[in-house]
Amino acid sequence: MDIKEYINSGIIATYVLGLASEAEEKEFEQLSEQYPELIEAKKLFELSLEKQIIEEAVVIPEGLKDKILGSVLNNDQNNLIQPKGKLKMPFRKIRICKMAATACFLLLLTSIYCTFRYREKYYKLKRETINGLYSHLVAAAIMFQQIQHSHHLRHKLMILKMH
Repeated sequence: MDIKEYINSGIIATYVLGLASEAEEKEFEQLSEQYPELIEAKKLFELSLEKQIIEEAVVIPEGLKDKILGSVLNNDQNNLIQPKGKLKMPFRKIRICKMAATACFLLLLTSIYCTFRYREKYYKLKRETINGLYSHLVAAAIMFQQIQHSHHLRHKLMILKMH
């Protein structure tokens, strides 16, 4: 196995972030026992991820938490952020979205019902067709045997007539 290619496949990030499937996790852990490069690459990825998180962290200004808690506890309306303009609620859009989601759900249920219903009909028809073909095949085989037997008898009669 080319371990460099395996490392470059992105499996380490997938494993560390918890996105790997159970099979991928098992494979990674087994290969880690054989290849120390995997353990080293995993440690490097974890360190770089931690460094990136620390560098990109948002610094919360001091006193913000106390100001928010104080405003909420004192119910101080002056310190709260007020929306600009009139606040509009999109009731109509929400209602339409709910109706559309309900329609999609009903369509899904209907689709599932029809799939199972017609699937059963399909398999029943398929079984009946196969059984019908089988019975025709058996009948044809019996007829063929009878014809072959009668042909054999005629042949014997012809031989007897000749002698």
